[in-house]
Amino acid sequence: MRMVDDPDNAHQEIHVASPGAPHAQWIRIVGGESWGQQPRWAPDGRTLYFVSNKGSSFFNLWGIRFDPDRGRPVGVPFVITKFDSPRLMISPDAGGNVGELGMSARRVVLTMATVTGNIWMLENVGR
Repeated sequence: MRMVDDPDNAHQEIHVASPGAPHAQWIRIVGGESWGQQPRWAPDGRTLYFVSNKGSSFFNLWGIRFDPDRGRPVGVPFVITKFDSPRLMISPDAGGNVGELGMSARRVVLTMATVTGNIWMLENVGR
């Protein structure tokens, strides 16, 4: 598995390949218009999980089934979470990368953030 990060931080891609495989044999899992970050294999090696903003302004947890015997993805990526509001979202840091992703046999741990704000109206200012 390899992440490709461009120097302008415009996008990040996730590719899967055999060790030492030439670039032409890499299989792109996510990239192009959307970001792919924090790739993690499930303990059984049959699902690759990653964080992406594919189809959204917000990051969500995605997965893709994988055939470890053939070394190929099975099907298309599928979304696992549906965060679509700043009220609760996967936490982005200042550099554009999401927080850490933890994986166990039965759980995934994501760094979350809540963004709130207030608008204050002042009356009779400047009198």
